Amino acid sequence: MTRLAPEQIDVLLRPVSKDRVQYLKNFSHLEAWDVRRWLIRIFGYGGFDIETRELAVVSERSVPNGDRFKHSVVYRAQVRLTIKAADGTPVAFYDDGACGDSVNQPSLGDAHDNASKTAMSQALKRCAVNLGDQFGLSLYNNGSIQPQVQKTLGHPSTKTPADDESMPQDEPVHGEMTNGTIDEKLDKMVAAQERLASQTPDAAPAGQPLEDLTQTAAQFTEQELYAAAGSGHDEVEDGAINKMERRAGRTPEQAERDNAYSVMMNFADDNGFGDLMAETFASTYGVEIGHGSTNQYRDALRLMRQAVAR
Repeated sequence: MTRLAPEQIDVLLRPVSKDRVQYLKNFSHLEAWDVRRWLIRIFGYGGFDIETRELAVVSERSVPNGDRFKHSVVYRAQVRLTIKAADGTPVAFYDDGACGDSVNQPSLGDAHDNASKTAMSQALKRCAVNLGDQFGLSLYNNGSIQPQVQKTLGHPSTKTPADDESMPQDEPVHGEMTNGTIDEKLDKMVAAQERLASQTPDAAPAGQPLEDLTQTAAQFTEQELYAAAGSGHDEVEDGAINKMERRAGRTPEQAERDNAYSVMMNFADDNGFGDLMAETFASTYGVEIGHGSTNQYRDALRLMRQAVAR
């Protein structure tokens, strides 16, 4: 059976680098160009195919704007991503779709161009996420960069990511720490979390805020954070994940909002509301879907559930 090379699997099992994650309107995502870059890096030129299986206009609306018009367009795209082995034999393909919009554009041509490209790019990213954390799978877990796959029994490999010198050096390595430092640092982080949990900001040493105590108590590198986040120690995992979220610039309020958005969109996609979700949300709440609030996302979810239950 034709399979991917062990080196390719080893790279796919790595967590996504925080430097690749972008934040727009409080949502974490990978850029479409970055997804293509990593498809080329892992599978090579000619090692994958991207096929647009459908591209259709869902909505086109023009409204007067003085002596001109403002144009809003929504497109739906269905894309197939095919992955090939080194000999060119197809290994797997993934189909997915997405909608893209372009709102209030002075040029109708630009509105069509932007909306169609957005739809195709989003569909490609949804296809690529089936390849795991390197293509943004972990971001669906409330924007986390903590690895979600880590290993696969379908592709055994004797190589660990830390052994692979072919990996581009701008990516963090997901591997265990050696020389006993993992246990020492885990114990240190547990003790720090327990101590900090009993403190108040007033109890912190003068000139050293509680946030700084957390940073200096753990002093984990990115590689060590990944190991800590999967350590099995509840206090350590919580502390490591919270630290990664802070480094990514996400507040608890943003995480709650992002989660509400994800739940709403997943329900919409699963129940046939996805194609018109952006347009319906904007007409209902008066804001673009990316600018909604936590309560608006939850209310939209409630309305969809009521519609499904009828």
